[in-house]
Amino acid sequence: MMNEATKLTVSASPHVKGEATVTGIMFDVIIALCPAAIASVAIFGLRAALVLAVCIGSCVAFEYLSRWIMKKHSTIGDLSAVVTGVLLAFNLPASIPLWMCVIGSFVAIVIVKQLFGGIGQNFANPAITARIVLLVSFASAMTNFPAPKTPDAVTSATPLATLSDIYRSGDIAGQLSLYRAADKIPSFFNMFFGVRQGCMGEVCAVALLIGAAYLLIRRVIKITIPLAYIGTVAVFMLIASRFDLAFTAYELLGGGLILGAFFMATDYATSPVTTKGKLVFGVGCGILTAVIRLYGSLPEGVSYSILLMNIACPLIEKLTAPAYFGFVKKKKEPKEPKEKKEEKPKKDKAAEPAEDVKPAEPEAQPAAEPAEKAAEPETPTEETVAPPEEKPEAEPEAPAAETADEEKPAEPEEAPVKEKEEQPAAETKAGGDGE
Repeated sequence: MMNEATKLTVSASPHVKGEATVTGIMFDVIIALCPAAIASVAIFGLRAALVLAVCIGSCVAFEYLSRWIMKKHSTIGDLSAVVTGVLLAFNLPASIPLWMCVIGSFVAIVIVKQLFGGIGQNFANPAITARIVLLVSFASAMTNFPAPKTPDAVTSATPLATLSDIYRSGDIAGQLSLYRAADKIPSFFNMFFGVRQGCMGEVCAVALLIGAAYLLIRRVIKITIPLAYIGTVAVFMLIASRFDLAFTAYELLGGGLILGAFFMATDYATSPVTTKGKLVFGVGCGILTAVIRLYGSLPEGVSYSILLMNIACPLIEKLTAPAYFGFVKKKKEPKEPKEKKEEKPKKDKAAEPAEDVKPAEPEAQPAAEPAEKAAEPETPTEETVAPPEEKPEAEPEAPAAETADEEKPAEPEEAPVKEKEEQPAAETKAGGDGE
């Protein structure tokens, strides 16, 4: 028996473990979301706190019940359900009925997360998918945004809806200045600090940026996806607005772009691992968001763009996967010239038969040689005749056949011989008669 100290345990990779754990990462994300949660309660009142509590509580409850029904160990201790509940609440208006929050939690936890194997196995972000399901099912409730509970509140359409109308008018600079003069669109100060209409967690850009900075400092996320995402939207909007900086700034601060770029597009399970893949993912999200905002029927496109790129994530990882150790890509290059060299002789070979057909006539000139060679095979004819000569009985008959062959051409010579014989016979008869 070996001592426990000398036993070697074989397990699957990774064999080098770090200090980071799922619970620790989720706890950092919750801390990063706290500024935005506090800002949403301050802007929209206690109704926002109630929506937050219902979303978090229902997500944790569905997580526990689903694991219990499937007879698997409970995972509510990793705090992933709490993060999903907070993100779901941030994507809802403060005036939404509470029972709709429960439906959204069921979709996020049970359908999107647990039915696919739990944390790390889901193909899409649970909070975003739940928001889209609620938006499609209860469009009126999901687009009824209450005004902020502040004296300077602007009771109008969301900034993105206003920007969509301004873009379609054709005169972006002129219409934007008129809307700002008439207070039909919030000022940059109100856009930056969240004094505007919208979903609970997307309105205060300052709070979101503070949380994003915390995640970057803690190295929970990398800047690659958010920078590529927001940068692509900025470039697209600059080109579309003919380099109108004010219009571009409103597009960046309005909607859930900052929330989606830092807190949802960077989800570990639904985003690429490689740096190239992250760049492609972020650029794809930015292009889709800009296209939906400017040319789609909905003013916001963050949720749809992230969901579509989540679906494309396996393909992105396949195309951007690094080469394995020892793989040399240059091996493919020398194969191409070899194939070209092989093709050239093929063309020459194809031309050679045409040249061979022409010299077929000179081959007929040395026909004498084949004739002589053909005379050699006459021996087999003799061999075919030779077997009867080998028989002892046929030996005497062989000369007869030769005489017979000689007599046939001699027939014309025999005729005069007979005539000579007949003539003396006739003479004798005549002489006899004379006697």
